[in-house]
Amino acid sequence: MSADAWVVEVRLAEGAGAPVLEAMDALEAAGAEALEVLEEGDPPRVWGLLSGAAPAVERAVQDELRARSVVGVELRVSPVERADWASVVQLGLRPVVFGDLAVVPPGCPAPAVAHVLTIETDGAFGSGLHPSTALVLERLAGLEPVPAMLDLGTGTGILALAALAWGTDRVVGTDIDPTALVVAARNAAAAGLQDRLTLLAGGPEVVHGQFPRVVANVLAAPLAELAPQVVRLLAPGAQLILSGLLPHQVDEVVKAYRDRGLWWVGETADRGWVSVELRPSW
Repeated sequence: MSADAWVVEVRLAEGAGAPVLEAMDALEAAGAEALEVLEEGDPPRVWGLLSGAAPAVERAVQDELRARSVVGVELRVSPVERADWASVVQLGLRPVVFGDLAVVPPGCPAPAVAHVLTIETDGAFGSGLHPSTALVLERLAGLEPVPAMLDLGTGTGILALAALAWGTDRVVGTDIDPTALVVAARNAAAAGLQDRLTLLAGGPEVVHGQFPRVVANVLAAPLAELAPQVVRLLAPGAQLILSGLLPHQVDEVVKAYRDRGLWWVGETADRGWVSVELRPSW
């Protein structure tokens, strides 16, 4: 993240039918490195984390909103130092249950379920509330555990730790954000799962070996760009779960993996986000 980092908040017109998806799409097209959304707020709001000179960032977002006919919005651009990304991620945190596992923010009472993960975010992505994360957790909740899983872009470690809680023997998690690795390590220690989680700084290029299950909850552009590196990490018959996609991005990302011998298994959607599952042909 550049030193010139900005939280761009788009406050949409109140009422049903607010163009939340279009606003998210506009922020990503303007170069957002991360997105958050509060669809049920009054008014609905979407945030993006962008880098660059403030006037250029604001102009780029305005242009992308206008191109999608998103009008009547209030745009706020704040430097990360005064409106940090952690405060955005923390907004509205509450316990969330996936099968027999509850994801609980620090200080919140835990529901009566078999497994409880207390997840601190502290600026890293993955509280369990974001639809792209929830889609993967819901899928993992219904799967049999595997000997090993790779979690690309682990963020808070939430997907890795959930897999471990559900019986996966070991997980390797990677992230390019050093803060995320610190947060993930703390969450693993709090859950008593640190001995089964290996954290690596970087992307798929720092990982060795092959895995029967790989998950990646990041944005569409890196998912497509990293396809050659991700594919080499898949064991024969492996399961690949990709999340963080908007509906119009699915075909492009899936094609990047189909071109490398994977076949489409299915997809799920939640609040405008899509997760896809693929398997190798070998």
